[in-house]
Amino acid sequence: MVVSGCTLHGHSTACASSSRPRPSGLTLHEIRNLVNYQTSGGLKRCRDVRDMLRSKMADLQSRIAELQAFHGTLARHLQDCEHTLGSGHPPQRSRLPRRRNLEGKRLTPRRRLYMSALGTVLVALCCFTPMLVIALAATGFAAFTPYLDWVLFPALAVLVVVTVISYRRYVREGGQ
Repeated sequence: MVVSGCTLHGHSTACASSSRPRPSGLTLHEIRNLVNYQTSGGLKRCRDVRDMLRSKMADLQSRIAELQAFHGTLARHLQDCEHTLGSGHPPQRSRLPRRRNLEGKRLTPRRRLYMSALGTVLVALCCFTPMLVIALAATGFAAFTPYLDWVLFPALAVLVVVTVISYRRYVREGGQ
């Protein structure tokens, strides 16, 4: 019997190429079990082989589905390339969808600038006034007060950079 390029003779197995991958996904031990259960087995061994075969068939079905999906993707890309070559025009870069906030509204440069400036002002107030220390003490989290500098100053630096970038985009896009 020949399975995956291997010839099985009772208890011995001869393979044409052991380095060649087996397309079936069966190991040599599993192939040996598959053939030997008929000669030396019983019901328990037959059930074990049946369970192994069911598992391998399920794995094979999932691999087939993955390969078919990949084939479809490659076919679409090939069709796009053929269309581009036929038209003589370079392909258009697809634009990423515009950023939106939680309500689904588009984030305009003005809105981004306002949001980043508001965050910067709020963190600056927490850095340079006792507002956050009082709020932490009132809510029972006063133990975190010594660590505020480790959080607030880097957050302030990041928000200042974000605000500057937002301002530049706002100016570049005409202040919309």
